[in-house]
Amino acid sequence: MKFIKLTECYKEPKDIYINVEMIGALYMAEDRKDCTKLKHLSHNNGGYYIKEKPEEILNLIEKAKAL
Repeated sequence: MKFIKLTECYKEPKDIYINVEMIGALYMAEDRKDCTKLKHLSHNNGGYYIKEKPEEILNLIEKAKAL
């Protein structure tokens, strides 16, 4: 299992550690222009709002897989 550290997109940002093997999709959120929507297979409410851009998340995933 590989995890990456991301930042939830809330008034008070919190760190979140995500299992990269469970990420289903990621895209810029339509309802919140400053956040990325990250779909995670174990999340019941449709996913997380993340501060990092999709390209940054993909780079973190590549680095995690290289370890």
